[in-house]
Amino acid sequence: MPSVIDLCNTALIDLGADTIMSLNETSEEARLCSARFDSCRDFVLRQHQWNSATYQSSLARHISAPLFGFRYRYALPTDPFCLRVWNISGGHRFRVARPYLETDAEEVSITYAGRVEDPNLFDPILAEAISACLAASIAYKLTGSVNLRKEMWSVYTAKLGEAKNLDGQEGNMEDEEPIAWVDARL
Repeated sequence: MPSVIDLCNTALIDLGADTIMSLNETSEEARLCSARFDSCRDFVLRQHQWNSATYQSSLARHISAPLFGFRYRYALPTDPFCLRVWNISGGHRFRVARPYLETDAEEVSITYAGRVEDPNLFDPILAEAISACLAASIAYKLTGSVNLRKEMWSVYTAKLGEAKNLDGQEGNMEDEEPIAWVDARL
């Protein structure tokens, strides 16, 4: 079961740095991981509609309306915290004006990226992408190497692409007509 420390240590190992036992240590490694982990996690969670970070919620209409643009304002979810709205019921147009969603729809349900704070809920390859993002984020400050930072960013983008691809393969395919293996060879 991975922990935040495990994900931080993966990033530190990729950078050739010393590992840590706690984010509260006085080492530069711990200080940087503590300062950047949450931002990197949220950044990666906003990048894709991850199966492990996708939530649905019906929203409560706010008593005040937007000043212009839309008729209604709805409070965005805070548990888990809404990082990105993927879609809104009925396909209505909307705008996120934190901490609200604005739209003309009279009732709203959304699918959204929520903040997942427990690394045990991450797919292993998503966890790798978060660690790679952290490594890219702290590389220059920890090593002073611009080239290593660029290399770590390339590693991150490659892992992110692989993670998106694999995550996107997990889903319900019953609406698609199956292709028989024999037919596919013809």
